Order: sequence, then C-alpha cells, then structure tokens
Amino acid sequence: MAKGKSRGKRGLGRLYKRDKSGKEVSIDSNVNSTIYIEYRPTSGGRPKKQALRYDDGSPITNRKDAEAKRNEILAPLIAKDDEKRLENVVAQLEAAKKKTAQAEHDSKPALKLSEVWTAYKKSRNRPQSGKSTLNRYESVISAFTKWMKEHYPEIKEMRAVNTEHAEAYADHLEGKKLSPSSFNIYLNALSTVWATLSKKALIQQNPFAWDKATRSGIDRKNIKAQTIDRKKRPLTLAEANRVIENAEGDYRTLLIILLCTGQRLVDCVKLQWKSIDLREKLITLKPVKTRNRTGKVVYIPIIPVLREELGSIIPADNYVLPELVEKYNRDKSAITKQLRKIFNAAGLNAHKETELPTAKPILETGAHSLRHTFITVARNAGLPDSAIKTISGHSSEEMLDHYTTIDKKMFSVLANSLSENTSTTSATFQISNPSSDVLPDWAIEKLKTANKDNWESVINEVLKDTSA
Repeated sequence: MAKGKSRGKRGLGRLYKRDKSGKEVSIDSNVNSTIYIEYRPTSGGRPKKQALRYDDGSPITNRKDAEAKRNEILAPLIAKDDEKRLENVVAQLEAAKKKTAQAEHDSKPALKLSEVWTAYKKSRNRPQSGKSTLNRYESVISAFTKWMKEHYPEIKEMRAVNTEHAEAYADHLEGKKLSPSSFNIYLNALSTVWATLSKKALIQQNPFAWDKATRSGIDRKNIKAQTIDRKKRPLTLAEANRVIENAEGDYRTLLIILLCTGQRLVDCVKLQWKSIDLREKLITLKPVKTRNRTGKVVYIPIIPVLREELGSIIPADNYVLPELVEKYNRDKSAITKQLRKIFNAAGLNAHKETELPTAKPILETGAHSLRHTFITVARNAGLPDSAIKTISGHSSEEMLDHYTTIDKKMFSVLANSLSENTSTTSATFQISNPSSDVLPDWAIEKLKTANKDNWESVINEVLKDTSA
C-alpha cells in the first residue's frame, strides 16, 4: 500500500484527506479538510472517489462521521455482495449434492436390459393386465432388446437407454410399415414398462413417454383413419350362407353364433352354457371388451336357427366350444386363420385398397363382418335402435338420452316375436326378406316409439294386436 494511504476493513473502501496542494493524505493526518472515500461499486470495476458530506451538503471532517457516512454509501453494495456470495454457496451446495447423488446412483446395481421383462412381470406396481396383454408386452420387450443388442451393443443397462435410442427405434418401426395402432402398441408398451420400473432401474427420464398436451416426447399415430379403413363390410345373407356351408364341426357352430348374436369373436368363442337360457330364448353376458371398464350386460334373443344348433350340442364343459377356447387361449390367430380359409372357400377373399402405410393387405370381410350383418339385418327388420344397441353392446350419447335402460324381458319377448320370421336348413342360415311379413308396418312404427318408460306396454300391445 502507498505511504499516506490507509484502508479500513476489507471491502469497506478507503478513507483519506487532501492537503492544500491536492495530494491525498491519511485520514489520521493533521490536515483539516474534507474526508474522501475511494471504493469499487462493482467487483473488478474502476474505483470511484467522492467527498463525504452531511445531508445539508456541508463537508465531513471527522473520522466518526466519515465512517458512518461510508457505511451508509456502501451498505447496498455490501448487501448485494453478500447475496451473491450466498447464491454462490447455495449453487456449490447443490452441485455437491447432485455429485453425491450421482455417485450413489452410479454405485447402485443397475437393471440390465436382459432382465427387464422378468422384473416387470414380478413388479407389484405394474398395471393389472390380462394374459394376452402380458404376452404382447413380452413380445414387444423381446423385440426391443434384440434390436438394441444389434444396433447399440454397448448399452447393457435399462437406465442407459435414452431419447436418442427411443427415436431411432421409432424410426425402425416406421420402416417396418406397421399400422398406426401397432406402432402405438409398441411405444405405449415400452413407455408403460419404463415408467413401472423407473425406481427399480434408477431411471431419471422415460425415453418412450409422450405428453399430448405439451407435444413432447415421441408422438403417437392417429388411428382414426386406420379404424375407418379397416372396417369390415357386412355380408349379405347369401354370402353368410355360403360361409356356413363351407364350415364343419365347431367352426360351423361358431359362425352361426357369430351371425345370430352379433357379438365379437372372443365372446362367441368363449360363450358359456351358464349364459344361455334356451327356455327363455335368451343369452345374457358381459362382453370381454367392456367387462372390466363398464361391466355392461348385453341381452341377446335366441332365434330358432341358433336354438336348434345349441340344442344339438351335448354340454361336456362350461364352454359351448371348449376345444376352440383352448386353441384361442393358446394362439387366437389359429382361429382367425382357419376362419380365413373358410371365407376363402366361400369366395370371400377380396382385399380393399387403402392408403395406409402397411405392408399387410386389408381384407374387406372376416369374422367381424358377421357382427355388421347381424346389426344390418336387425335394423332392416324394424327392431328399435335401442334394442339393437343393447344386444350389440354399442352405445351413443344420443341413444342413451332416450333409452336409458331396457329390461332383459323385452329381449325374451323379441325372441318369441322373431321366431316365426326365421327359417333354416341343416346347412344354411336364412332370414326372410324384411320387406315381407316380418312385422306389419304399423307394428314396426309402434316399436320405434318404445323407451325406458313405456317399452313393456308397447311390446304387449304389439303382441296382442298381431296375435288377434
């Protein structure tokens, strides 16, 4: 420090005086003059010098008042420096904390990619899924781990899979020309598995996640167009007859059940005797697709051709078709492949053109066509839409507003009213032309007025007048 200059406490600036010649001298000198302060407003900035004065503008000439004024001037700067120092300390503590956490994270045993499926299957916090869903997840995980081993052999741990790998895999799926729903199934399954095992696998970010609101992550495909494009067309009754004529044994029975109930393949394959009341001519069941979600019950009238077919079977199991149930549980594609052969034999093997980026041809007819056929025939026969929707399990807000509940008794009555308007041969399924004597026009119009409050009186009135 230069002679004649004195500095107070570190960081509080320097106080000094000036003699008559203007030379800076120590504050403790005998020179009777104004006291000055020299300080740096910012760290590393240029020093600032100013005379110290009282509030009225008169000069300060004694140390005590000079130190008080200095503290007043520097107080904001000192507070700012303290705040910055505190921020630095906090930042250092956070960095040290993260470093320690990362060290602990890295030191823990990591879940290997080869162990993912076993860990997921044993996880107590995974979603409750059926056997078919678990089989699908296992297949997805197997395909992904195999792909990772081929393209990123250095990645051994689940936590090492990042967004870059996930995006590359999504590109791989695109290259396979999967349908939009299959593409989504792969990514959704992987996202579910990664989310479920995040804690156990020490995963900090789910690379397969997709946030629709913020549009962050790997986008999923819109399957609306696919759903429309893959919709099966209904069969004509002549086509339905040809299909049944080309089937034998359990498959013939299955096709008749499909056509006469309007239910999905799984519900027809797994139809149980306890759901069937031949005396009341009624089938009561909860469709597999909506069983867990809504628990909705459907009531299906048993028309004569179905009654005759079911009556010819001697129950030997809980299921009507136990051998097909076993085959379906083992590999449901085996059922659909055999049905495809039957449809082909009936000359129904046409493919429809589609703009979907899929390598697989889209068939315009299949087992689901019989569900469409049932609904089409039922509507043409004049059954109220409320009844058809309750039989098929479909629903819409508009229909639910008008027809909230319909008792199962109605469908038993409907089964009886339909009995005289259907016919069958030993090898075919036939329904008379709706334009003939299915029901009189006035009866059809009357049935259309049925709702939750008056359905029973309407049905009784129709039956009474038609039997008169």
